[in-house]
Amino acid sequence: MFRILKNTFPALFIVWSVFLTGTFLSDAPPEGFKAVHYLHQMKLFIFYTLFGLITGGLSAGILARKKKKYAYFFENEVKKYSIYFIKCFSISALIIFVLISRELINNPLLFRKTLLNHSFWFSGIFMFVSEKFSPMYFTAFFSIIIVMSIHNLSFNLSIYQGAKRIAGYSAAVIFSILLVFNYGYLNAGDKNEQRNIIFIAVEGLKNRYIRERNIRDKSALSEIKKSSYMFENFYTPAKDPKVSLMASLTSVHPDKGGYYGGYASYGIKDKTVLRFLSKKGYNTGIFTIPELAFRDFEKGHKYSVAFPEKGISTRSASLLDHLIAPVIFNNKVLINFFPEAKYLKEYRDTSYRTAAVNELIEDRTKPFFFIKVIPDYSGMMPFPYNRLAESKNETEAFLTYLNDEIEVILRSLKNSGRFDDTVICIYGLPERGSGLRAVDYKVPFILSRPSYGMERRVRNEYSLLDIIPTALDAAGVKYREDEFDGVSFLAPEFVRQNIFLTDITLLLAREDLYFYDRNGFPSKDLWVEREVYPLMPRSLIRGDYKLNITPSAQGPVYEIFDISKDPAETDDISGTHPITLRRMRTIFEETMNKDFNFRIVNGHVMR
Repeated sequence: MFRILKNTFPALFIVWSVFLTGTFLSDAPPEGFKAVHYLHQMKLFIFYTLFGLITGGLSAGILARKKKKYAYFFENEVKKYSIYFIKCFSISALIIFVLISRELINNPLLFRKTLLNHSFWFSGIFMFVSEKFSPMYFTAFFSIIIVMSIHNLSFNLSIYQGAKRIAGYSAAVIFSILLVFNYGYLNAGDKNEQRNIIFIAVEGLKNRYIRERNIRDKSALSEIKKSSYMFENFYTPAKDPKVSLMASLTSVHPDKGGYYGGYASYGIKDKTVLRFLSKKGYNTGIFTIPELAFRDFEKGHKYSVAFPEKGISTRSASLLDHLIAPVIFNNKVLINFFPEAKYLKEYRDTSYRTAAVNELIEDRTKPFFFIKVIPDYSGMMPFPYNRLAESKNETEAFLTYLNDEIEVILRSLKNSGRFDDTVICIYGLPERGSGLRAVDYKVPFILSRPSYGMERRVRNEYSLLDIIPTALDAAGVKYREDEFDGVSFLAPEFVRQNIFLTDITLLLAREDLYFYDRNGFPSKDLWVEREVYPLMPRSLIRGDYKLNITPSAQGPVYEIFDISKDPAETDDISGTHPITLRRMRTIFEETMNKDFNFRIVNGHVMR
């Protein structure tokens, strides 16, 4: 024990110093019973000690030298120990810095629960690192450190130690690697039961709407943001609200799922998060508007707003031509005689939806999941928000309306005592449009849970496909990675993320692409679709670079932009960066072929 402590003391000195300094200088008072608080601190201290022993062991392994007697005793002379201490201290500090930087970028939940207490000054260094660097750098560097340590230990032990000692050291090294590489996961992961999940999809929501100055007086939005992760580079795969909503509910890319054009392809409804969580024992519900509803999606869910058939839609539309329509819209009794009004976007009284949401939340027999779509009433805000729009501006009225809608949900969660056990995801649905500018495909995304305790911004690129695995991880729901196309923001592994965008306006503009079944629902003429698919422009975003692929009669035209330096995409660098162009083209074509099952013919994407 003395030899182990002596050789790992430099690393133990670092972790003990940081832990004790962060504990005593923290301005956060103990929560709950003091005995429980100090027991938790003791557990953390023990874990930090184990972390220091492992880190010190790696450092000692790098400094291992051949001795005539005891190879496992690296420094046995007192006069040399000071030199050894400095060397081991430096290597240990580097290992800890690299490891925590990597884990912080991969899993920001680590920020709250380990060395990086947000009240401690040391956290500022890692905040800077997390914003400026990729975890790939730290992963590679940390792997080199482990390889060096294992090599030195194995080489010396194979010469001077017996087989049992070699086996023991090898097992220790293997367990050390497993523990160290899952350091952030072990600290950030919650072992509690499954939590509730709420998706709030807001039509027309933009990043600039939810800046601090705009929501300062919006209590619900401010409360959610103060304990959340705000994603700055979050993309929708297509500029269409219905397609975007489907992407967030299935985690299947539209090119792969085939649900472009506002129709649901065969079998796609079985891939929704509602169906997945229903099998996990969740109560599920979907509360949307007819314009963004999909046929059969609501069936099988106890709490839902049914998709209207053609006859109901016709009767609903006819209500707008009658003088009594405003009375029906705003009367809870008459709505029972005219249920068709519920399926109109212009219908203002959403008490029936609010009642269903409250019933879903208050049913404590199971965890729940529901999605609520908040429409963009641009130019026609409901009463009394229309007056606010006239006196101030449309954005202020919309944010007030959004805040009130969220406030109803938060109030129900708090009244039922389920607020602390609920994950809330708020994201935007884009307006329909054309073009491939990255800035036009950005939508806001907020992942919130009361236990996060602070607001933090995420600059890595993610898309609507990643909402489901991220929410499931935050809620503690187990799933297989192959069940979804997206990746979790909270996954402890480093994932190189590609973002694919598709301009679908050409597909939506073709009236002859649609035929209608006997209930009046649109489907797609697949033969015509095959003619259109090769002509749709697409983009690939990886890191700072964006590749545009625009079909033409002469073949696809390729452009590359550095969107970090050129967000307006005015400077095509494909001519000056041929290697980058070739690499991006290879990534795009291989992904379309292997993952999306498309054929690439002369650069064109073919079904």
